[in-house]
Amino acid sequence: MQLLSINNIVEICVPLIIILLGTAYPIILNNISNIGEKYHSKYIIALFKQERFYNQSSFQWILYLSLFLLIPLIFKFEPLFGWDNWFINNSANILVSLVTALLLFIFFKWIKKISIYNSNIDSLLDYIIKRYENSNGKTKEYAFMSINDIAIYAVNTKDIDLQSKLLKFYFNYVIKYRKEYNNTDKELNYDKEFYGLIRRIIDECVENNYKDLLPLRYSAINGELLIPYDTQSIKISEDTYNNLWYNITLVRNNTDYISKFWAHSNQYFWTGLKEIVLNFDKSNEKEFKEREQERKRFLEFHYAIGGLLLYSKNYEALKYIFSYSQQSPPDYKLLPYKMRDIFDWIEFFRNENKQIPKFIIGFSRYQFPNLDSVGTNKQVVFWICRYLCVLFIRQYKLSKSLYYSNITNQPYLNDLSLMELYNWKESITYFKFCLNKVLEDKEALEQLELWNTYELKYSEIDKFIIELEQSIDEHISDKKKRAELSQEKIEQFYASSKEILENCLEEYLSINNPEDFDTDFKVTFLGQRTLSNKSFFVDDDIPCMGFDSSLANLISRYSIPRDIYNSFLIAKTNRYLLNNNNLLEGMDRIIQDKEDIVIIVFSGGYETTQKIENSKYKENVIYLPAIDFKNTIFILEKSNLPRIEKSDISEEVKQELQVKKISDKWNIYSTVIDINLPKNEAIKEKWIDDINYYQKENELQILLGLLFVGHIKFKSDRKIIQININNEFEELGTENKLSDLEPL
Repeated sequence: MQLLSINNIVEICVPLIIILLGTAYPIILNNISNIGEKYHSKYIIALFKQERFYNQSSFQWILYLSLFLLIPLIFKFEPLFGWDNWFINNSANILVSLVTALLLFIFFKWIKKISIYNSNIDSLLDYIIKRYENSNGKTKEYAFMSINDIAIYAVNTKDIDLQSKLLKFYFNYVIKYRKEYNNTDKELNYDKEFYGLIRRIIDECVENNYKDLLPLRYSAINGELLIPYDTQSIKISEDTYNNLWYNITLVRNNTDYISKFWAHSNQYFWTGLKEIVLNFDKSNEKEFKEREQERKRFLEFHYAIGGLLLYSKNYEALKYIFSYSQQSPPDYKLLPYKMRDIFDWIEFFRNENKQIPKFIIGFSRYQFPNLDSVGTNKQVVFWICRYLCVLFIRQYKLSKSLYYSNITNQPYLNDLSLMELYNWKESITYFKFCLNKVLEDKEALEQLELWNTYELKYSEIDKFIIELEQSIDEHISDKKKRAELSQEKIEQFYASSKEILENCLEEYLSINNPEDFDTDFKVTFLGQRTLSNKSFFVDDDIPCMGFDSSLANLISRYSIPRDIYNSFLIAKTNRYLLNNNNLLEGMDRIIQDKEDIVIIVFSGGYETTQKIENSKYKENVIYLPAIDFKNTIFILEKSNLPRIEKSDISEEVKQELQVKKISDKWNIYSTVIDINLPKNEAIKEKWIDDINYYQKENELQILLGLLFVGHIKFKSDRKIIQININNEFEELGTENKLSDLEPL
């Protein structure tokens, strides 16, 4: 057999190149453009374009190279530099042959890849899954999205085998994903594409109203893909809850779909979120508390589902979840067992302080369809609480059963704090409002087979609510009586009072005479005591702004200024009534040529102050507050300023009122006494002015005291001139003539 010459090979290569370029290439391009069209997937073609070496781009470049190498054959160029040997003389033919062989090799490999992407769905899925497992980056992302598109195709074509294979892949994906997060502190959030797939599957099921839930549909509908059974005990993330909630809103009107989800949730709560028993030594306390929070979050979600179903009027689904149990006697895992559970959840949803940051600025994480305006949160809470009221009536239906004979008993309240009891008191009001709305909808209760229960038990229901309100009030009263005063709040009272009173008394040092002197004329100013609400000084009770400063402010803003002002009124030696027009002239007549004078202005009005500030006396003025009078001026020599002295309270008072010294500088003492205690009965009898009023109206009050003794002394031979300013709005009497004024 004679071998082909090099020219014969070229004669074969050239037609091959032409055939590939003119015929095969356009046909293949057409087949490529149809990849993924059958499955309505744009990601399968994108994945195909990620193929390396044996792809369209590689084939194109080799084809272009082969066409370029035909040029030397056509024009038969002479060898360069005079080279003359067999290889050089046949180099163009050799290159064309090699490139053609490479072109054919890539062509057949390319055809094989195309055939895989155009082969039957099972082979294509196997290939894409392998690509997903053995790649990363964009290729891995496109592979996963392609698998998702095939999953939607399998859902719509009812291909059981394909769905089973896909379900196995997704379960492996979930288990592997969860293992990666099992030993980390990160919150487990699946890929957004996975959340999107489940949403698409459910959307397809709802839109086409599929009755027969094949494997993949079933696992998407019942939530098993997002909250699977495993032994890893991984916390459900908020992203997962948000996606589950969206899925529930899609199926809310389909009783069959809701029943599948509820059954899986019931089983998951029973097994996957099984209660952890706290060890005797509390070595597992952290795990115990975390599991409690997880269970509470899971129940919260499912109570919200009940509210959504009631809002959507899906009474068949509600009847199903009211009766669903996997045990005998029946045990309703996701429904309340005791009345305490119902009112705890009403308080949880109603109380906005507990909803933050879960419910932010009226935007609820449990969005109800067609409720998307401002105030949505209130409507959502209203429907969830209505659902809880329905469960409240259901308790009386269950009470007929031997197994549930005690479920309508009054809730245990002893473990609630004062603040929690106050919140419950508010919740009862909201509960009654929601219950009335439920009872107004007789049709809904009839659909839920609860109207007859209400008619038979309405007297018991009314009695229960009345007794619960009374019980809350009694517990509040008892807690308040027995509550101990907060040492932290008492110390805060001491610190605030000290600062306020010291600052107040410091202000009057500007009129204090540095010279000590003997005199029989002095005015005494004292501290005060008062009754205050006990709850202000108790932890976990109704907070009150200013509880720590109210008494000190009263003394500093009223009592002390009044006493200082009154001491000058008593100490004055002469008094005149002028007006703003002749004030300065009158002051000139009184002061004349004296230099060391002081002008003390109590509560000067705007016009009076401006007159003095623009006069030659502005450097001699001291402004002080006054309570009862305005525009009162006292003129005296500096040597006649009063002497302010501190004294001390008696030892008897110190012991009797259990005082604590809070200021050494001014000998200020303070006391906070719970006069409700039997040991303080004598203090209550002696130090409360109107004991009958206290016993009748202010049973739970405490005695506050800020005690000090101060003296304002004036010299016996003093001369102090008082000037009052008359005005058109307040007639003070007959004004003095300027000639009436005597010099200081």
